[in-house]
Amino acid sequence: MRELIKLKQKRDIGDNITTYFEFFKQNLKNYVNVFIRYNGIFIIGFLGASYLIVTGFMGTARNSGLSNGNSGDSEMLIVFGFIIFLILFFITTILNYGLAASYAVLYEEKPTKEVDKKRVWEFIYERLGSVIGFAFLSLIMMVVVFTVGIIFAFIPLIGSFINYGIQLFFISWMGLSFMAMLYERKDVIGAMGEGWTLLFKYFWKCILVNLVVGILITIFMLCCI
Repeated sequence: MRELIKLKQKRDIGDNITTYFEFFKQNLKNYVNVFIRYNGIFIIGFLGASYLIVTGFMGTARNSGLSNGNSGDSEMLIVFGFIIFLILFFITTILNYGLAASYAVLYEEKPTKEVDKKRVWEFIYERLGSVIGFAFLSLIMMVVVFTVGIIFAFIPLIGSFINYGIQLFFISWMGLSFMAMLYERKDVIGAMGEGWTLLFKYFWKCILVNLVVGILITIFMLCCI
């Protein structure tokens, strides 16, 4: 019988990373079921957007070979497809980030071998307004952070490290803030303030854990390609 994991515990960096992957391994099957259940319609939407984009590109390529060809309709298909794709990408990112966090919160409140799929959705649905507000605010902040990072990236050698450090800082802050919003039922601004406090309270632990986990996940994804 597998041992249930207590998530909200003080651990050192190594234990945090080990617990992260142990929790992932134990709950992978159940979370994938949650993901599939609530992402089916978006997968169909992505296929439709991809079809419009591909059709538009093919139409543009075909019309470009004709002397009097009009590629206006094909270009509209490409633009429309990209717009739908971006909207769906934003929605699914919010949904899946929320589902993952909701799953972790419910597991922490009542550790169990299998978190109820319906309860996961109900939990995030009850806080959907806060989740959407958080997503829009973090998106605006991300644009600013990305712009600042690009400026630093032009500095030879050290600029790339500064850019990556800024992004890592931002990701750590947003992750802590989002979980604070769900765990402690805080409003968006209050959650970001709590996340900021936690980040500086456990600064190196947060940064290093996110760094190591990010590298390991990247390596894993590259191996799967």
